[in-house]
Amino acid sequence: MLEFDEDLYDTIIAIESCIAITMNISAFIWMHIQPKQKSKEFTRISFPLIGSANRGLCTYGGTMLCTYMTTTALTSIHYIIFPICIAYLLRFNVFVRKKHKYYRANWEKVLHFYLWGILPVVFVPTSYLYLIPDEDIRQFKGLTLEIYDKYTSDGFILVLFDANSLRLSSLALWVNVFSELTFLVCAIFYYYIPLELALRKAMKESRFDTARIIKSNIVKLRVIIVIPAVLAVTPLMITMGMAMLFTDNLLRYCLALMRYLSLPLVLIFFMASSINSVYQSYNFKKRKTPIVRKNKISSTPDRFNHVKKSNI
Repeated sequence: MLEFDEDLYDTIIAIESCIAITMNISAFIWMHIQPKQKSKEFTRISFPLIGSANRGLCTYGGTMLCTYMTTTALTSIHYIIFPICIAYLLRFNVFVRKKHKYYRANWEKVLHFYLWGILPVVFVPTSYLYLIPDEDIRQFKGLTLEIYDKYTSDGFILVLFDANSLRLSSLALWVNVFSELTFLVCAIFYYYIPLELALRKAMKESRFDTARIIKSNIVKLRVIIVIPAVLAVTPLMITMGMAMLFTDNLLRYCLALMRYLSLPLVLIFFMASSINSVYQSYNFKKRKTPIVRKNKISSTPDRFNHVKKSNI
């Protein structure tokens, strides 16, 4: 298995966590203490989403607290998607539906309550069902038992989760994942594509200043999708896919990559999100230097007046 300096890795994670916490809190406070003159919906629905990692939670708090906190962290994906969808829905209502920006159809109200109200609340209490009892751990063989013995002998606490797809805990996890993925795929065709086309059409029909504002909105809408897709979803999906597809020999390297690369990238996502929140809430424009036009005035105006009069 790949070998890394554990102390260096822990130091990197701790530094990233402190930076992420500081940046998120600072951005949240700044957006509410120094708001723009015009009310911004993105600022009003924002909340201090903080990415952090810790050492000692599982050791001093026990495996149960560690499991609950891990499950809570997984459910935070719902509230990463939440402001993205709201940002699109506000513009979709204005440019596509031609309705008030806060309009929501009845089916949208039910769907949003299900995704961001029911699913997270139902998922967290099932955390205790994931744990494998200590007396059942020795039934495992091969790589799982090897990894367990290695880390527990080095002073780590390794929590094993039951991956049985028929258990209630696994079903709850897959219901969460399937619901959000289905919603996102449908949202691309129902919200994103029509909104992009409507904004492009409006930009062509508008004057310069309005067209510039619409173009800025298009860029911002793309940014809030690209950042989580590149820094959060892609690293986790790649490493998990590698672990599921490769053999045990290659799986050793996949597990190492999953541990040593995914978490730092996800923490970078939380740093980038704080910057993106400020970018979405404020318009940062370059100051244009005023152009002063100089009109050259003839030093002999009488001559031209004389010529003009003589030609009449």
